[in-house]
Amino acid sequence: VLVFPLCANIIYVMCDSNIHSLMVYGEVMIFVLLIYLCSVLKIKWDKILKAVTICIITFVIILYCRYANVCYLKADYVQKAGISYFDRMITRIESAEGYEAGMPVVFIGEAPEIDKSVFLYNEFDEIHLLPYQFDTMVNNYNWQAFMKSNCGFNPPRGDAAMFADNEEVIAMPMYPSDGSIQIISDCVVVKLQQ
Repeated sequence: VLVFPLCANIIYVMCDSNIHSLMVYGEVMIFVLLIYLCSVLKIKWDKILKAVTICIITFVIILYCRYANVCYLKADYVQKAGISYFDRMITRIESAEGYEAGMPVVFIGEAPEIDKSVFLYNEFDEIHLLPYQFDTMVNNYNWQAFMKSNCGFNPPRGDAAMFADNEEVIAMPMYPSDGSIQIISDCVVVKLQQ
């Protein structure tokens, strides 16, 4: 009984930040406490308490399994859509006229804008818990690391500040429009945002 609060909240002891809903499985210790009380306390309604505990545990297990599967399904869809999007971008970068392997790539803008070609899964709108709150990896803050780890594309990066006032870059349309990827000053420039 004395260590019960520690058992139920062990994740908060192990981690100092970024704790999300799927990490708090320690809360199931509440049911362990109920089972413990059933075995220790010799009361008249001991069998009823055991039956209620088993029903609650069964319900929570089914609920957790279903919710976890929905989260993992969303993660799978988002990952596949992100890989597909960035594979297309990589193909267009490598297809730019004059492209050579090892050329620095400069991304103008923080992240790609969501365009009409990106399909968002409305079925998962209710899933807002970390780390599954993202509806897409396309304009996620970590999109370059995603492209590196999931698509194997990690060219040398050029300095976007060098092209801030470049007239050619200013005239370029935004990705994925035709002309949004050009080779300028021996760098592949991809204009993601204005």
